[in-house]
Amino acid sequence: MFRSLLFGCALCLALAAKSHAADCNPAVITIQSGKTPAYSVPDQAELAAKTEKYGEPVRQNQVLAIDASDGSGYWIDRSAIGDTVFLLDGDTSAYRYSGPDHCAPSDLPIDLTKNDMAPQDQKTDRPTQAGTQPLSGQWQLLQGQPQIETCPEMMRAAMLGPVGGPLEEFSAPRPLSLTQPFHPDQLEMTRKMGVTWKSIGPGHWRTQALESAFSQLPQNGGKGSNMTWDLHVLSPDRIRHHTRLTVVIPPEAAAAFGTDVCVVTTSSDWVRTGS
Repeated sequence: MFRSLLFGCALCLALAAKSHAADCNPAVITIQSGKTPAYSVPDQAELAAKTEKYGEPVRQNQVLAIDASDGSGYWIDRSAIGDTVFLLDGDTSAYRYSGPDHCAPSDLPIDLTKNDMAPQDQKTDRPTQAGTQPLSGQWQLLQGQPQIETCPEMMRAAMLGPVGGPLEEFSAPRPLSLTQPFHPDQLEMTRKMGVTWKSIGPGHWRTQALESAFSQLPQNGGKGSNMTWDLHVLSPDRIRHHTRLTVVIPPEAAAAFGTDVCVVTTSSDWVRTGS
C-alpha cells in the first residue's frame, strides 16, 4: 500500500498546487551517469548565477540541463528532458525534486523510493537493553489494518487501500536467529530497508522509515511528511510493529482539502510461530 500511497499523495498535492506554477523559475536538471537526475527549481539568486554562467534561455518553456561529469550546461526544450537524460546515461525512470512545493513537475515521475545510501554506511544506535527478549525460531509479520486519525475525504480511499508496500514480503514465515540482548538490527527488514533505530526504552525502538522517499514530498516550511516505525517487544513470541504515517499538506492544497494534515496508523505484530 505505502508505495502507491506515496505516489497518490504526491499526485493529489501536485494537482492542488497546479494553479501556482506560473511563478516558478526555469528548472535545472543535473544529470550524472547511472544516477537519478536532480530536478530543481532555483530561487532568483540561484537562477541569476546559473544564467550568468550558462546564458539565458532562448525561448519559453526551456530548462537548463547540466552534465555533472564536466559541469557543462545548456538550455533545452522541456520536451527533450527524457532524451537528454538518456544521452548522458542518467536514470530515466525517475527524478529527485527540490524547490518550492507548488513548482514540483506533474509531468515527470518523481523518485519516491530510492535510497542511494548503502546500509553499511548508516550508523545505528545500539545501546544494551534489558527487558523481555524474543526467542529464535520461525517468525512472520501479521499486518494490521490502517486506521485514520485525520485525513481529507478525497485522500481516504488511497490511505485505506490494501496493506502491502515495504513490509509485505515479511508476511511469509522465515527463520530468525536472535542473540541477546536483542536489537532490531538483527532483523532482515533493517538491512533491506536501511533504517537506523533509536532506543526509546527497554525493548522499544523507533525509526523514520523511507526518509529518502518522504523527502520528495512537499516539505511545507520544514514540517515534512514522514513515516515512523516503533518496535516494542511484548513477549518472547511477539513484537509489536506500529506505523504512523503523517502526510503534511501545503497551504495551497490545504485550502481545497479543508485540513493541512493526514495521519494514518497501523499496528502489526511480528509473531513467533515455531522453534
